[in-house]
Amino acid sequence: MEWKKFTETEKKYPEEIISKLIKGFDNATNGLLDIVIQENKEYLKSGFGDFQFRLILTSSNLSKYKFEIMKCGYNVELYPAKIALEDSIYEEVMGWANPFSDPIKVENEKELEDMIKKIFNTKRFEEIVSGLMKISKKFQ
Repeated sequence: MEWKKFTETEKKYPEEIISKLIKGFDNATNGLLDIVIQENKEYLKSGFGDFQFRLILTSSNLSKYKFEIMKCGYNVELYPAKIALEDSIYEEVMGWANPFSDPIKVENEKELEDMIKKIFNTKRFEEIVSGLMKISKKFQ
């Protein structure tokens, strides 16, 4: 059999898109907080994706505290990707409660970027960040 020449996809990893979006967050919190991408080694239920990561809100002043903003999973095709959110953020983003903890499906890079921006602009995310900033400052 003669093989055609394969090329790597032009699609960006979900982590790459999110990394771009979280740049500057530490400056926005006066260096008190940061958002990190952490590979998920405890895989979620099957069907969530073979490759998974978590988006974690951290503070260097509170080394043992971490707030999980979201989980994301995808397969070798990269998209669609699935996002699992904390219940209050999910409800604010989607407009309804999520009693079955269903993930949000994003079909492409643009949908992922738009969804992440929505998450970061929720009132709940702002409350979490401002509260953690106050607590973090206490332990400086």
